[in-house]
Amino acid sequence: MYGIEQIKEKKYHEKYIAEDKEIFLIGIDFDEQEKNLSKFETEKLALTKPEFQCQIYPI
Repeated sequence: MYGIEQIKEKKYHEKYIAEDKEIFLIGIDFDEQEKNLSKFETEKLALTKPEFQCQIYPI
């Protein structure tokens, strides 16, 4: 499991969704043999605010 896949699977980003800010996932893979970065990826999450439906009942 690498980079953004791990962020999504472990749901690290979910605690920031309610803050009404843009969320960018940044995945960086490190090659242990080469001692260098092997992959770098970014993804902007497309978030939509939940729409609340309200029904009014007469009294």
